[in-house]
Amino acid sequence: MENLPASPKSSGIMYKPQGEELDIALACFDLQFPLMLRGPTGVGKTTLVSTLAQLLNKPLVEEPCNEDTLAADLIGRNRPDGWADGSATASLRYPHGAVYYLDELGEARQDVIVVVHSLTDDRRVLPVRAHNETLQANDQWILVASYNPLYQLQNRVKPSTAQRFITIDVPHPSEDLEKMIVSNFVYSNKEQTADAEAIRAGTRRYTSNPQVPIKELVKLANDYRRMAHSADSMGIREGPGTRLVARTAKLIAYGLSPATAIEVGMINPLTYESEQQKALKDIASKLFKWG
Repeated sequence: MENLPASPKSSGIMYKPQGEELDIALACFDLQFPLMLRGPTGVGKTTLVSTLAQLLNKPLVEEPCNEDTLAADLIGRNRPDGWADGSATASLRYPHGAVYYLDELGEARQDVIVVVHSLTDDRRVLPVRAHNETLQANDQWILVASYNPLYQLQNRVKPSTAQRFITIDVPHPSEDLEKMIVSNFVYSNKEQTADAEAIRAGTRRYTSNPQVPIKELVKLANDYRRMAHSADSMGIREGPGTRLVARTAKLIAYGLSPATAIEVGMINPLTYESEQQKALKDIASKLFKWG
């Protein structure tokens, strides 16, 4: 590909974190983990991704998913004038990496999910069979997806897909934060540069942790698996796979607290239901400090 697509210009609006959202997103970039943002419509998921791209100084390549989105939209297609890259292919061609964003992944067709699976396992490759090419993601590329779990269709995200992602729940902002966001949007964007600097300064620099509680994490995973297969499963479809356990361990080694790593690395990929999440946290609190 001779001419890479231009990186979209930022709107200048920066995401204002309510917790560790950006810290976890930056950790996923460093660790080359795919990231899922989950929450209702209009809470700032796309703004978070745009802010992440700005903080990383990477181009943002977006693919809005719906029931008509095809695998060819991600991979590419042959046209009368030659081959045209899809969004995933285009994002992988940036030599210095990119942020690739699949918006509303829960609405995507199954052939799109097959492509996503290829990009979210540890190999991070995209086969382009139309011309016998395989693209490999470099260490400066990250895949971020989002979906709204409140849509009936999107509740059907399968465990085989959900368990490939570190997952952050993005709630509605607090009342004070929402007033600030609306005020900045209505009256002026002058504060945005200052906001960007403040956000950069406020992102956490984690200290690596050489003492990873692997034995306890494996025990916790087995506790979750037993729960999923018991009469007290509360509707949890299955326990965490080894991939989730290993990635959670790596998040702890990176410097996240065990509670945060377990929440985004094991609990959230298993369920969005608050009662199920509480039950899983209660089990984890018997092995880990939970505050």
